[in-house]
Amino acid sequence: MKPFIKTSLVALLLANGSSYALNPVQGWYGGVLIGVNYTPSSNFSRERTFPFISTTEPYTKQAPLRASFASNHLEYSTMGAVGGQLGYRCGKYRLEGQFLYNNSPYRSLRGTVTGPEGQQTSFSIYAPSTSTGFRIEGSTDSGLGMLNGFYDFLPSDPRSNVAPYIGLGVGYAYFSNNLRVYYNEVNIDAARVKESISSPAGQAILGVSYFLDDFASFALDVRYFTSTAKSTFMDSR
Repeated sequence: MKPFIKTSLVALLLANGSSYALNPVQGWYGGVLIGVNYTPSSNFSRERTFPFISTTEPYTKQAPLRASFASNHLEYSTMGAVGGQLGYRCGKYRLEGQFLYNNSPYRSLRGTVTGPEGQQTSFSIYAPSTSTGFRIEGSTDSGLGMLNGFYDFLPSDPRSNVAPYIGLGVGYAYFSNNLRVYYNEVNIDAARVKESISSPAGQAILGVSYFLDDFASFALDVRYFTSTAKSTFMDSR
């Protein structure tokens, strides 16, 4: 089984109370992270026992049906990320503790289901707030605790307020999956997937800071996040 969460891109706005300047003062700083979280689509296969679903009103549960879902594709909507940080600056180097919460709602589920006699049926299920027929609902939520190291490329030109930076981080990540399937607004209990997992994690960071004065800056960066978490929900990620 491949890692459950393989990549995550976060663009963030950093409001920072440290001594960030062209000649930065050494010491502690704190910040708030606000960003956009992109979670790549995932593929998975799974065997489940479902109640028989009638195609006429109303929804009924009859003889159970054993079905294998293979080569399925789960897509996510882009959503927000929020968090905070506390760090220490020493020259061009920074050491920083970070917490970040990401929410990744499910957008669609596509794939093929194989019935007990080998018959295959393709399907596409989307995530509107309400609908007739099938729809999905839920999200993957994650909480990240990271220790990051940064190097700031401070400008030699005193007229410049812009400084790129790079960073690497290691830490731990917690993931919560909650997928629900509805048919004509009735929750299909047997189709629900709910689980929580955690694992070591790492990230690479590339960004740029704009200095407001000696004590504050704004920054925009991209963070590539990966973890070793394995999920019974997905075979690959």
